[in-house]
Amino acid sequence: MAIGEVPMETLTAEGYWIPRALRERVLEGATFETTWGHHARLVAPGTPGATGAVWPRLTDAGRRALWDGLRAAPQAPVAALEAALQQVARRLADPGDALCGAVSTLLPPHTGYPAAMLGFAFGFFQELALTPLARMAAWTPPATVRRGFVPLPGLPGAVRFYPARLGAWLGKGFARPVAPPRTLVGFASGNIPGAALLIALLGQVLDPRPAVIARNSRREPFFTPLLLGALEEIDPALVANVAVLLWDYGHADGPEGAVQAAVLREADLVLMVAGDTTIAEIEADIHRAGATPRVHRHGHKISFIAVAQALLTPERLSLLAPLAALDTAIWDQNGCLSPRLHFVEEGGRLAPEDYALAVTEALRAISPRLPGGLVDVRRLHARFDAFHALAAGGRATVHSAYDDPFLVVVDRRPYDARTLAEAINDAQDRTVIVRPVPALAAVPRDYLRRLPAGNLQTLSVALDSRAPEFLPFAGAAGRCGITALRTVGRAAFPGLAYSWDGLLPCDLVAARPAGHYTTIEFDDALAQIAETAARVRGWLAQG
Repeated sequence: MAIGEVPMETLTAEGYWIPRALRERVLEGATFETTWGHHARLVAPGTPGATGAVWPRLTDAGRRALWDGLRAAPQAPVAALEAALQQVARRLADPGDALCGAVSTLLPPHTGYPAAMLGFAFGFFQELALTPLARMAAWTPPATVRRGFVPLPGLPGAVRFYPARLGAWLGKGFARPVAPPRTLVGFASGNIPGAALLIALLGQVLDPRPAVIARNSRREPFFTPLLLGALEEIDPALVANVAVLLWDYGHADGPEGAVQAAVLREADLVLMVAGDTTIAEIEADIHRAGATPRVHRHGHKISFIAVAQALLTPERLSLLAPLAALDTAIWDQNGCLSPRLHFVEEGGRLAPEDYALAVTEALRAISPRLPGGLVDVRRLHARFDAFHALAAGGRATVHSAYDDPFLVVVDRRPYDARTLAEAINDAQDRTVIVRPVPALAAVPRDYLRRLPAGNLQTLSVALDSRAPEFLPFAGAAGRCGITALRTVGRAAFPGLAYSWDGLLPCDLVAARPAGHYTTIEFDDALAQIAETAARVRGWLAQG
């Protein structure tokens, strides 16, 4: 179905993607199902306000025709795909365009995110740069990456490797090339729109390009098929090697279990973007199927903010507070990059309390432009009452009001492992928990090291990266399991070429010791914060 032909009157559209040249053969004999979604839940047909995602159950012959067709697809240059993505990005940003209209209409009921939030997030779609991604896929990290941060090729920032075992440090070798995957199978989560698209893009920067089969999410089935359709309109060769499908799994003995097994046996590389339980289920299916692919796991992750005392001046806080508010508001704190705790260093001109107050005012300014979609108001109010009780004993300060669509508190309780876990779990539904620390060195030493290393992801920072204490701080965070250091305000538009949960693009075609990469995604943190703040101010001024 062409983009302009999405039947808005019935609110149904395709929740899958098959290249136009393969459709007739692949869909021959297929039966079709419709999955209905409303407010991020699967609902019964006919539910008012729901949208329906149509998807096929392929025959065995259809699946074989699909594998063969994807593998025989023509190769398109990365530069051509990058240029086409820019065209699509402009369509996404144009309210009068059919693509923008389809995304704004179809996605909110299924995802729970309002059109305003989706429009803001997709406004940064032009940040998708494939040339650096391709460069990083072809890069061979030097052995010195095991001993310290080394510069990235053609990108700001640096990278360091942290081995999972001491033995990974031994010997002269580090990474060795492996055969590029002939077939890449991906499992996409639905908490954030576009996970299936990211899986597809990773495959497009390899040479030769693999066949890419992404299992779509029922929670977010529309975005990737719509964008692949828009790219095909520009040039069919750009996406001729990609398919996005739906199928059930977790039922090893049923017909859909056979589908899962058949797909997994075709895979040279399996990329899983899902919750930890789902990843475990897929790995069990891989074992049962007798498949032997390489596996990349992207499971449940948590992220944080760290603010240095040098940034706690009236001038810098006026830049910083809207960025911290934006990182909290985007995706209603459901993203892996969404900060859970804000570690704020004491001893500056302004105190952590001032930071909390500034973020409160910034969230009040941003919330009308980014209304919450998946915020549980009852949970938010219960959390408000709990922290008010702590405030009576002097262990916390609440800065937001009961009727605010968010919560901002300064938490000064003594933290043990249990209290730390509780605070992290409380940081949902746009909840900002500010944790004062005597020095930034306390963040990895007293907090991050107490958490499961495999669940840590991003540390968004507001600090002077030119200061001598920065690299030791970054190194300590990496040793705890942090895989990316970004500046505050970048959660809405992270760079694709940097570490993704400890994996670099070069890991698609290389084998190296068990462990993780940690990337620093900037050269000058203060300059990047100023640039991001100017962008956000421009967005706020538009309203």
